[in-house]
Amino acid sequence: MDIQQYYIQVQQNANLSSNTLRRHHDLLTSALRAAVRQDKLLQSPMDKVEPPRPQQKEASYYRPEELKRLYSLLEGHPLELCARLAGSLGMRREEICGLKWECVDYERQLLRICEARTAYGATVVQKETKTRSSVRTLYIPDDVTLLLQKEQERQAWRLEEPSEFVVLDRRNQPYSPNALSLAFTRFVRKNDLPRVTLHGLRHSFATVASMQGVPLFDIGKALGHATPATTGKVYTHLVDHTHEETLIKVSDALKK
Repeated sequence: MDIQQYYIQVQQNANLSSNTLRRHHDLLTSALRAAVRQDKLLQSPMDKVEPPRPQQKEASYYRPEELKRLYSLLEGHPLELCARLAGSLGMRREEICGLKWECVDYERQLLRICEARTAYGATVVQKETKTRSSVRTLYIPDDVTLLLQKEQERQAWRLEEPSEFVVLDRRNQPYSPNALSLAFTRFVRKNDLPRVTLHGLRHSFATVASMQGVPLFDIGKALGHATPATTGKVYTHLVDHTHEETLIKVSDALKK
């Protein structure tokens, strides 16, 4: 009863999301099960606690005309390449920060995603991608290829020693994901754009792809999702859009 009440109080007083509370629940479950194994407790109280129900927030995103406006405003800006990688290729911010030149194949216009740069508090580490399905190879459109070439030329001109990373900050150091997100958020606010985060550009990629008739399965593969169910869970507005089209088609077919 104390643990159940704790969930209610923390959610109300600290305004924590149900997903964060679920992490609290998982941690308590793990700790108290360990106590049972070590004969500190006869039974874990977590066996009788109802876990907080996770709530999936609806993704925020730009529609095609809004994304075009963003790209126009970013022309020549240091964040232009980052925005294109997220909005035109659907890359995660950690994948953008961890992208290396050795993964860019200009000849075949392919980009291999196999690493990510992740922040743990103040510590930033380079590691493997989020999941096995996140390792993927993406086609690079001509406009993104041109931006990559320009950035590589800029680095060759400005840096005494070439960097292995594609995306660098103003000090010519690899970006941390949080710093990159903050820089993008500031640009959005400064230019009075709809409040969408850098991760929201990944959602925008999925939305534009869906509007062009791309199946949810193929969108999920490009995004690095393990299953179409993951894509449908995150992008509920895409599923709803598909339902609308399906119902209209059935209705039209049954009209006399």
